[in-house]
Amino acid sequence: MTDVRETIETHKKDETTGSPGYNRIMVSSMRSKFARLRPLEFDFTGTLKSWSYLDQIHTIATPLTNGVMDEEQDVRVSHFFQRILHVR
Repeated sequence: MTDVRETIETHKKDETTGSPGYNRIMVSSMRSKFARLRPLEFDFTGTLKSWSYLDQIHTIATPLTNGVMDEEQDVRVSHFFQRILHVR
């Protein structure tokens, strides 16, 4: 897994995240994570990098949870807990 992370970091540093090689390593990484039934770690490098949803987050009506097996820690998702009505 270290080789995968290093390859991804190299592509980001070299600004080659649009290349077929980067795409292959990302797809491989995602398939591996799906096989283990773990959440994906998305890495935004394009126009989504500066996008924010926080000004609209209060409109979410679906109950959300953050469980012990979730990859994100409570401190990382605290903005959800503060702004969405039905969060546990």
